[in-house]
Amino acid sequence: MKLLILTRLYDPHLGGVEKFTLNLVKRFDKKYQVIIITEQFDTKLKTNDKIHRHSIYRIPVDYQNERKKKYLIWRWFKNNEELLNWADIIHIHDVFFWIIPYKLINRSQNIFLTFYGWEGTYPIPLKNKIVRKISEKMADGNICVGDFISKWYGTKPDIVTYGAVNSPKYKASNSNTLLYTGRLEKDTGFGTAVELYRQLKNKMQWRLQVAGDGPDKKLAPREANMLGFVPEPEKYIAKAGWVYTTGYLGIIEAFAYRKLVIASYDNPVKKDYLYMHPMSRNMVIGETSTEIADKLSALSPADTRRMTHECREWAKRQTWEKLARQHEQLWGLG
Repeated sequence: MKLLILTRLYDPHLGGVEKFTLNLVKRFDKKYQVIIITEQFDTKLKTNDKIHRHSIYRIPVDYQNERKKKYLIWRWFKNNEELLNWADIIHIHDVFFWIIPYKLINRSQNIFLTFYGWEGTYPIPLKNKIVRKISEKMADGNICVGDFISKWYGTKPDIVTYGAVNSPKYKASNSNTLLYTGRLEKDTGFGTAVELYRQLKNKMQWRLQVAGDGPDKKLAPREANMLGFVPEPEKYIAKAGWVYTTGYLGIIEAFAYRKLVIASYDNPVKKDYLYMHPMSRNMVIGETSTEIADKLSALSPADTRRMTHECREWAKRQTWEKLARQHEQLWGLG
């Protein structure tokens, strides 16, 4: 079977969608012929490459002009249409617009789609909802990462997932470290995390460690250990006492190491993103640092043990192999 995967960014770029895609490709690579099409985010990377058994085609794009980039991508696909025709299955990770012109002509092609997250703008612009609805209607099936997508975009998912995780690679231990993982931006709650740290650092004897980067880096206190983006956040999760993260993969990675997850929201979409998670009752979630601090202070050691145990047991069942099988079922192969 010939599988073509389209994703905006791919390994070695670091990020949640990139990790999601890479882990699935590792499973599909063993069974199918796989080609990845992605953006050339670094001009040092080859436009045509091969890693393990799968080929990678990187589209040269102009990051200075988003509108121009769209037409560059459409032109690239027009010039490389044989790659689309080659595939038995095309699976697209959030960038369905890349092949809308092709899909309008080739309606019989088996094309599937994964919807991730949201665009970070609240209220969600009507244009964004329309684009997603068009993508859903033109695709032959879809996977939604999170139930909130159905509520806020009106998407009817064939499969809902909250990600997957590998078996723990590192030995877990507890420390007085509060670890923040993810982008350092307003919509990921880094500012609230810093406020929480300042409120509780003396009471909890916290040290702050940050595995991430972004425009809100300036909010970090001077004493914070700033790691930047790291290829394996699990290495630091394993040794942390608490993990502050708001992304689904970061959450499940913390669960796997039996860490208490702290998360915050600043709008109704992000609130549902967190509270509609099947393990939300075992996370400490709040809108403000004061609300989160109060919830943390109310937890007994027994509460924490129960919550982290239940989350770890849930995470054990969310394997990449299971998620790969769900993709195959979506494609009609299972």
